[in-house]
Amino acid sequence: MRGKRVIIASAIALCLSISAGAQNIDRGYFNKSRNAMVFAPKGSWFLGGSAEYSLHENDKLSLSALKDFDSNGFKVSVSPSFGYIIKDNIAAGVRINYSRNNVDINSLSIGVAGNELDWKDYCILKHDYSAALFLRNYIPVDHAGRLALFVEMQLSGNGGQSKIHCLRDGNVVGTYSTNKGASLGVNAGGVVLLNKHFGLEASLNVLNAGFNSTSQSHNQVNSGSLKSSDFSYNIDVLSLKLGLYYYL
Repeated sequence: MRGKRVIIASAIALCLSISAGAQNIDRGYFNKSRNAMVFAPKGSWFLGGSAEYSLHENDKLSLSALKDFDSNGFKVSVSPSFGYIIKDNIAAGVRINYSRNNVDINSLSIGVAGNELDWKDYCILKHDYSAALFLRNYIPVDHAGRLALFVEMQLSGNGGQSKIHCLRDGNVVGTYSTNKGASLGVNAGGVVLLNKHFGLEASLNVLNAGFNSTSQSHNQVNSGSLKSSDFSYNIDVLSLKLGLYYYL
């Protein structure tokens, strides 16, 4: 117990020393007349976002139940954002998301309980897009104007298309899908200023409620649909997003 107290006391002392030694950046965000910290003053704005690109290629990979896994594909996504500070530490803005995924499976065998499932000439192409309006409340942490936490409410609409086709018994079969939906979510995160204007941001999804509708057409003959709604309230670590933003 004594060791835990020493560790906690050391952590507190380290945080205080870092705060005391931080170089003060006069960005005009500290209103001395009201003795209040202001990370983002009324009338300023920020612009930035996040981007992701990945490429993969498997050449006859064998792993556990997987055999002769031969595939290639890519994923690309961009998410630009713009926000305007309508009141000290309160921002309103818009965010756009677009992602595209492509996977080509030339061959794949999966062995389960002595049985093997084979896929050949299997292709998946999918792209999704969304637009969102958000309202963000900054919570300044230090007087140096370097660090702030934030809570953000976001209302978004989304849509997308996907197609899957493969070669089966010498014939090409495929499914085309379209989806659309809407969601209301709450994100939480923080911003660290790298200099006077550029900041590194990290955020996580905390709460989300949404509705989605999907329509499918198989070989342009059979059709189907799916409607779903969901609600979640937890810290989703997999939703972690990093972005670079310009504050002015």
